[in-house]
Amino acid sequence: MYRLDRMRKQYEEFTAAQGYIIGFEMNGIVYGVEWEKIPRRFTRVQKECSKCGGGYGLYVNITGKKVQEKLVKKAIEFGTVEQLASETYNKGVMFEKMVYEFFGQEFRGKDNVPFHQAGDITIDGKEIQVKFLKARICYDRTLKKLSQGA
Repeated sequence: MYRLDRMRKQYEEFTAAQGYIIGFEMNGIVYGVEWEKIPRRFTRVQKECSKCGGGYGLYVNITGKKVQEKLVKKAIEFGTVEQLASETYNKGVMFEKMVYEFFGQEFRGKDNVPFHQAGDITIDGKEIQVKFLKARICYDRTLKKLSQGA
């Protein structure tokens, strides 16, 4: 079994998310696509830097103009690229803020709740994980710990 498939399987076993909103930018507009599960073709495994432990991470991979042009047809428009700018937060956190505001909820800043405990936002009673472009979904070492019951 490929590392990607193993990590996806373990992640799906342990995640508290019941859905996903994955964001991307195109032509100055920020969009998000909703999925129950992130399709395999939009995930990848990447070696982490030594500061992050040097292991592997599971990442979202929504890049490429053709891919984004297809996705935009079923995407929600959340705002403009300018709204992602912040001196405090990265684009991923700012996209999460946009999602909160779109769904009429108060954004309380970056959260540090692990993926296996809760999603990033609750929408219609469902735990939703919010990611932007090439965001890390989880570390392989976390999946291994969860699998071992640690």
